[in-house]
Amino acid sequence: MSFLFDLDNWQEIKSALVRNKMRTALTAFGVFWGIFLLMVMLGSGTGLRNGVTRGFAGAATNSLFIWTNRTQKPYAGMPAGRVMSSRSGRCSRTDRGTCPSLDGSGVGS
Repeated sequence: MSFLFDLDNWQEIKSALVRNKMRTALTAFGVFWGIFLLMVMLGSGTGLRNGVTRGFAGAATNSLFIWTNRTQKPYAGMPAGRVMSSRSGRCSRTDRGTCPSLDGSGVGS
């Protein structure tokens, strides 16, 4: 900690900065530019997050979305790679007995 209060060290730093003005200016500009871009990127990320959150705020807060795809493993004698579908005709209504948090306003009700 004594190097902070040593006058000889500060004089050496000052003389190096004065002798290398271009390098000092470019280093200062690089530090400034890096901090500036960091603030811009952090601000953009926060703004993007807030915009997406506000954009989806009222859209389907209590919904469940299901995407179907091809199966990867065979099951019960059926081959792998079969296509699954989620047609609403298979569901007549939501069964409140097995999942009481559902209100029956979903697929097929």
